[in-house]
Amino acid sequence: LSSSSSSSLSDVQGYQWADLDWHFGPVAFTMEWAGFWLNHDGDMWDAQVLPMVYAIRSGAEVISVTVPYKHSSSMKQQEDGNIKFVKKRLQQLELLLPVVQEAMVEPIPDYTHALREQIDDANKLLA
Repeated sequence: LSSSSSSSLSDVQGYQWADLDWHFGPVAFTMEWAGFWLNHDGDMWDAQVLPMVYAIRSGAEVISVTVPYKHSSSMKQQEDGNIKFVKKRLQQLELLLPVVQEAMVEPIPDYTHALREQIDDANKLLA
């Protein structure tokens, strides 16, 4: 995620929300957006997804990078048709869907004050 002047929720710099792979783990962002992750108190999958929603709504630009990743055949065999993994994916959706829907319309948390305090505290320790 990087800076952007776009404020449209449905189209951030030409990137459609529907195109986001909400369940793919790696996310990178510039330092200016760190407060959304550092100060969010989520403890499950929401800990990564909700700060991303807030950052994008605040003007962060989504840049997609293709990662040449393929599940190993043994991993694919282990997960395909395995009710344990199906239940895990269902649990993710059941948890994330309502909180993402709320995050798309509720006021965006103001983490800037808390982040400034953390930076000041770190600077004091380094001094």
